[in-house]
Amino acid sequence: MKKEKLPNLLIFAILTVITLVVWIGFEVYRLVNKSPQTNVPESILTPISPNLDQEVLSKIEKKIYINESELENLINSQTNPIEPDIEAGSEATPSPEINQGGVLH
Repeated sequence: MKKEKLPNLLIFAILTVITLVVWIGFEVYRLVNKSPQTNVPESILTPISPNLDQEVLSKIEKKIYINESELENLINSQTNPIEPDIEAGSEATPSPEINQGGVLH
């Protein structure tokens, strides 16, 4: 028994079909996973001025600098602890408990 070889043209056709299927598969995958085009407003796309605004810079320089210790003193002096309003005869409400069956009491 002699094995018959496939003709070269048939091998070429099979490889071409495999290439086309893979190519189409990759294109479909690329189209499905492609991110949508975002529309950016024109106001964001306009170029900004490269010149610094001297008025704003002078306002920044005039601001008061408070170091961390002064800031802590300022915060501590402004905070007033809230005193709880507890009556003499009132009791706290009991915490909920779960029994062995998983029921909340």
